[in-house]
Amino acid sequence: MAQTSTRPSGPSTTRRGMVLIRELVGLHPVPFALAVFGAALYAGATVGSTVVLGRLTDEVIFPSFEDGAIPDGSLVWGVAAIVAVTFLRATGVVTRRYFAGMTSERGQRSFRRRLSDQYLSLPLAWHQRTPAGQLLAHADNDTEVATELLHPLPFSLGVAFLAVFSAASLVVIDVWLALVAFAIFPALTVLNRVYSRRIEGPAAEVQASVGRV
Repeated sequence: MAQTSTRPSGPSTTRRGMVLIRELVGLHPVPFALAVFGAALYAGATVGSTVVLGRLTDEVIFPSFEDGAIPDGSLVWGVAAIVAVTFLRATGVVTRRYFAGMTSERGQRSFRRRLSDQYLSLPLAWHQRTPAGQLLAHADNDTEVATELLHPLPFSLGVAFLAVFSAASLVVIDVWLALVAFAIFPALTVLNRVYSRRIEGPAAEVQASVGRV
């Protein structure tokens, strides 16, 4: 007997995901924007730390070995620069995680309120025909899964910021090295797309089975 496909019909996963993201972000845009700002701050500080360590190596560490002494004021600015970029990275991480969690939790609250209002507006006969497990799955598990993507989304955007900042730094350092790095990103995009298409069907089947009580 042939197996029926569990892959959802209709718009593609990417399109449905973008619609969901737009709706979730639209519910609480301020904390999400702060989470993205934290991700960008972390990415910028990460790339900046490589610049600081490079200059510290060239202007403090190497001269101390060659001349036997540290140049005046170099150690002070070196330590201050390392402390500054470390503080910025830590601030970015905390900001990103805190406000991403806030956006996700507030999104769950908004979805549950909308769903509860919708349940209350339906006739009693509909509730008698619908299994309790399905109602609970929609109100709890489905809501949690739908908003869970808000946790890694700022991190993913932070990776995009990191790629942009790193690309700019690579172009300044060495154009050929930058071209080699740029060739990797299309390959990763293709692999991610193939993986997403393969897991779409099994993920939908698992989610549908949650409501079977």
